[in-house]
Amino acid sequence: MMYPYMTLVDDTEIVHSHLKDDNGVKTVLVHFERPKYGGFDSARISLPSYT
Repeated sequence: MMYPYMTLVDDTEIVHSHLKDDNGVKTVLVHFERPKYGGFDSARISLPSYT
């Protein structure tokens, strides 16, 4: 499940997952999404591995 974090002035929405434990490494997924004509720009990152 993703949780809202903030919305920037250009309507970019930032959401994050709950804290996950992957083999002893705690990670969080962060998702950025911005509306544009005909769709969305988006990016996703896994912290702390930065993938």
